Amino acid sequence: MPQTDFILLRISDTYDFHKLPFLHVPQNEPRNSHAAGMPFIDLFAVVSRLEKAGYRERVIDLPYRMARSKRFDVESSIKKLEAPVFAIGMNETVQVRDALEVARLIKKYRPESRTIFYGCAAIHFHLGLINYPDVDCVMRGNFDGTSAAQFMQAAVVGRFSKIPGLVWKEKSGRVRQNELSADFASPNLNVTEYYTSVAGQILRYRAFDSAALLKRWLHHPEISIFKTGCAASPLFVSQETSGELPAFRAPEDVYRDIAELCRFSPAPVSIKGDIRMPGENYGERLLSLLQHRPVANQLVLELGDAAPAFFIQEIARASPGFRLNIAPGSHDESVRKMLGHTYSNRDLESTIESALRAKVQSVEILFLIGLPGQTAESVIETTIYCEYLLRRFDGDRRLSLSIAPCSLPCSSPLLESPESYGFKPRFRTFEQRLDALALPGWKDRLEYQTAEMSTEQIAAATYGSLIFLVRLKAKYGQLPYRKSEEIVANYARGIEMSYRLDEIIKNGRTDELASLKPEIDRINDYAAGSHQNLSLPLMMMRPQNLLALGKAMAESNPWRR
Repeated sequence: MPQTDFILLRISDTYDFHKLPFLHVPQNEPRNSHAAGMPFIDLFAVVSRLEKAGYRERVIDLPYRMARSKRFDVESSIKKLEAPVFAIGMNETVQVRDALEVARLIKKYRPESRTIFYGCAAIHFHLGLINYPDVDCVMRGNFDGTSAAQFMQAAVVGRFSKIPGLVWKEKSGRVRQNELSADFASPNLNVTEYYTSVAGQILRYRAFDSAALLKRWLHHPEISIFKTGCAASPLFVSQETSGELPAFRAPEDVYRDIAELCRFSPAPVSIKGDIRMPGENYGERLLSLLQHRPVANQLVLELGDAAPAFFIQEIARASPGFRLNIAPGSHDESVRKMLGHTYSNRDLESTIESALRAKVQSVEILFLIGLPGQTAESVIETTIYCEYLLRRFDGDRRLSLSIAPCSLPCSSPLLESPESYGFKPRFRTFEQRLDALALPGWKDRLEYQTAEMSTEQIAAATYGSLIFLVRLKAKYGQLPYRKSEEIVANYARGIEMSYRLDEIIKNGRTDELASLKPEIDRINDYAAGSHQNLSLPLMMMRPQNLLALGKAMAESNPWRR
């Protein structure tokens, strides 16, 4: 096996999920949703930069390996790995505990190796993470190809003081924090370079982790208007909540990335972030580029606010058959206002109407449960508002309504002071949060509640509203009746399991948890399997996609090493 200089580990939300029983958050019925792709872009950018710098990098995708075989053992796999540097990426809070466990295993078998944590969750929890003995460094800035190459050079001599945004330990154990850089590098995509790195890893290690990630990304491509890889939902990013808006990429760079993705994939391309947010005609400039040099793929756009009819028409001209995602959070305008959004329900409905008239392929409206100012009664009123929308738009199948418990993403500026916006943190210390992540019930792992709703009320409202919404869609012909009753039955099993888990934890009978795993897996698997598979087989690729793919593979020349 060739020597490896740098290993990037991608971890799951639930460490060693084949063995541990965790009841997942209940999901909506099938809808057109995209898997998060931004972390993949960051990963490939790092790998490509290290490859060009002459390092032998390797990607290990633990969720991919666990999904392929129930006999896969995480510890045995890590025991076989060897490299001077292990980088562990984590973008969600639920991954923190698992990342620390993976770091412990690395240090157990490779105590001389350095571990570095990166990603949105690492940025948010850097002060807690760095105090663990198995964590050598945490990147609280943007971890891109440049910083990864800098880290490799610094690791040789053990001098890390020049790497912007790095939190690290001296030999004495003293924690040091380097200054953040105000200059966020945001290189354009180069899928050909990504294929080069993937081909090299396949030949060197006979492993397909990076190839599987690249395939998933091209099946669900995403690009961002933000310079950093941590992009929060527009619902949680506004001038009122953020104070200072994040740094944005130039619309010309965003367009180049869209065009590059469309060369290799026919799948819809999601643009993360409301393109009107940067101001200064940013959205108009991007749409103008798309109108004058159109791409063949559909575009999926996010709106953090209602949009006037003329703007929707401009989107339709730039991307016929576009898709639109809007997250009002609540039907209650006063609840939205607490998050800095002042548009009315009339404005929201006008936006939906304009999109449907512009021949949008789908409009997804996401409501949340557990927002500040929201009560259990308000959640019921939200579901009634959902029926009003379906009735107003004649049950149009292009209108997709969803509801889910609120979870603040690690990239949200609200996390800097959640109490000032009405969120009540359930955990005061980093260790309390880690302990909660080990609990089997999803409501026990929620980080926040509000003055109006406890976690128990959030859970009850979630199941109740999901059941109501599923039957509502069956009533308006958006979902077959038999399918809707199957989904409702699975929600009922989830409710019953939640009660059983509460009783087991309350009475200290944790030895019974293992026996519940098969039943919990069936509940989770049904919810996961209910989502539409948007993967595109080879036969659905356009000729120009196949041509670009063949050219990239030819240019990659993986035999050079």
